[in-house]
Amino acid sequence: MLDATAETFPDKAKFWVEQDSLQYGDTLEGSKPLQAVNYMLFRIECRDNRNDWDELRSISDPYKEVLKSLQAGQVEAAQVHLKSAIQAALTAPELTKNVDRRRVVEQLKLKFNQDKADLGAGAFKRSDGSLNTLMKQAGPVTDAAAKPELKAKEAFEGL
Repeated sequence: MLDATAETFPDKAKFWVEQDSLQYGDTLEGSKPLQAVNYMLFRIECRDNRNDWDELRSISDPYKEVLKSLQAGQVEAAQVHLKSAIQAALTAPELTKNVDRRRVVEQLKLKFNQDKADLGAGAFKRSDGSLNTLMKQAGPVTDAAAKPELKAKEAFEGL
C-alpha cells in the first residue's frame, strides 16, 4: 500500500524492495529509498515445514482420542475419531490443499494402522499423542507435491 497518487510514481515497474525498505528507480542498484511517503509492505513466506501442528486443535484433539481409544482396546471408537481427524485435515484452512492435507491424512492413517496392528499383537506402543511428533515422521514435502490434490474418497479409503 502506498499513500501517493499515480502521478507521483507513474511507473509501477520501478518499485524495488531492498532490506525491507521500499525504493524507487530504474534499477535496484540505482533506486533510492522512498521518503516522505507513507507505505506498507507485506511479506508472504512459504516454508516446507511447520512446528505448530499441535495448535491445529481440530485435528490434534481427535488424533489424541484415536490413541486413547486404541489404548483402551476400542478400535471402533478409534476409527470414528480417526475419521473426524481426517475430515478436519481435509477442510483445515491452515493446511495447503496439495501438500499438507495429504501428508497429515497419510500420517494419520499410517499411525492408526500401525497402532491397530500393535494392539492385535498385544504390544500397543504408547505414543505421546502429539501431532507434532506424528508429522516429524511424515514423508518429504516433494513426495506429496508430486501427487494430485487429496480428495475425500481417497482420504477415507480403507477405513
